[in-house]
Amino acid sequence: MTKYFSFLTFWLLNASIPQDHLDLRYNEFLVAMTHNSTSIRPHINTFEPLMKLVEKTSLSTKRKDKIRTILETASAVYSGNAVGDQNYDIQRQLRDGISGFKVPLHLDDQSNIMICHSLSKSQMAELIENIKQNIKFIPDSPLKNKLLNLGETLKKNTCLIDKSNKSLMSFLKDINKFLEANKDEIITINFDTFAINTNDNKNKLKKILVESGIFHKIYYSENLIWPTLKEMVKQNKRIVIFTSSSDWKNIKIYNKNEIGMGTKYEYKTVQDLEYDTNHPSISWGQENLYKPTPILLIDNYTTPLLSGSENDAKIANNFNNLEKRVKAYRDYTGTAPTILMVDFYQLPNNDVIKFVNYWNNNKLAFGNN
Repeated sequence: MTKYFSFLTFWLLNASIPQDHLDLRYNEFLVAMTHNSTSIRPHINTFEPLMKLVEKTSLSTKRKDKIRTILETASAVYSGNAVGDQNYDIQRQLRDGISGFKVPLHLDDQSNIMICHSLSKSQMAELIENIKQNIKFIPDSPLKNKLLNLGETLKKNTCLIDKSNKSLMSFLKDINKFLEANKDEIITINFDTFAINTNDNKNKLKKILVESGIFHKIYYSENLIWPTLKEMVKQNKRIVIFTSSSDWKNIKIYNKNEIGMGTKYEYKTVQDLEYDTNHPSISWGQENLYKPTPILLIDNYTTPLLSGSENDAKIANNFNNLEKRVKAYRDYTGTAPTILMVDFYQLPNNDVIKFVNYWNNNKLAFGNN
């Protein structure tokens, strides 16, 4: 099998996990996870012509990168979602071969659990208050009043900042529909629960998990030895969910710090990402280096301002760069990589999907090459 085999051919011939992979343990099979999976930015670069003009100037690379970031952020705002980290919806992602999803959970003004890329209500209130203090000396005007009114609205429903916000229920129903149609598939979900971490919301979340149809499909065990994919399929326990808190264990959600380890998540530039690849270090779950079968999560995206960068994703998601980064962390930890988290997964040329398939097919998790 060649390094750059056809993604389309793979998908047509392998509608589910290949049989020879089912003997791998859950943590040994690499999956592609989208970062802020449901936060969608229309794939339109309004300022692309201006970016091309900037490239032709004699400005320094650092200056060009800064201008590119500003223009890309302005384009995201103009297109309707300044906090989008993906271009395609969940149904498309599933069809393309994405099987991992990081979703931040928030509450709307009716206290419904939503998915959106935003701040918590207390963080938003603090931000709005700071803005109000900074503009209080500006004379009243329609624009100022509009800004203040927007601030009050966002304090009540922080998800309005993410134009592609959706209910957790609708997301989980999409996942369940996919699993019902694909009996060998396994899904990993990374919940970001910092904005809903109360007992009331825990009960709400369990209710949604049950009513969406996925609760009985969740794999959860105190045993630190992960089962094989074959065992998970046979038992129909085909969803693994984790978060960064221990407060959700009684509804079958792992604390990631207890089951795995991973890189840091904040990289401003591709140069920061490259430096981390060349100097790997574990940011969380250090003690799990010595556990039998830990999850290894590798973040691979940049956040220059409000959200990811499509231009950076073309570099970060390049096949050779992915291979270098994943091998660096495999060698550093001596552990099979489990999750590769990315923005704009289809850029530059579906390399993320191609790489994950290549890695799994060549058993690179076990030290080959």
